[in-house]
Amino acid sequence: MRRDERVESLIRQGLPREAQVRWDQGCGLQARVDRTLLVSAVQAVIDRGGRYQVGVGVERGNGSDRFEFLHSFALDSAGLAVQVVTDVPENEPEIPSITPWVPSAG
Repeated sequence: MRRDERVESLIRQGLPREAQVRWDQGCGLQARVDRTLLVSAVQAVIDRGGRYQVGVGVERGNGSDRFEFLHSFALDSAGLAVQVVTDVPENEPEIPSITPWVPSAG
């Protein structure tokens, strides 16, 4: 996957200030946000041309008491993938719904 710093900058500008953003050669741009910021981060990616691909829950294992949930998007015009990732505590296994903006995520 090729890195496009102009597109990356555009995505970063729209994300919540608290987002931890990193580039991964295999996965593309990954934005880690608190659950309370999940919807606004997803909206930012959609507003910048993100096409929803999939949502995936991941158990961290090894005695960890948390899960991760990630929403994956494609920015087709830039050939870039963007993932919005949030931690989900085992004792509160809920994330905000993005189906009002992405009906296919339901």
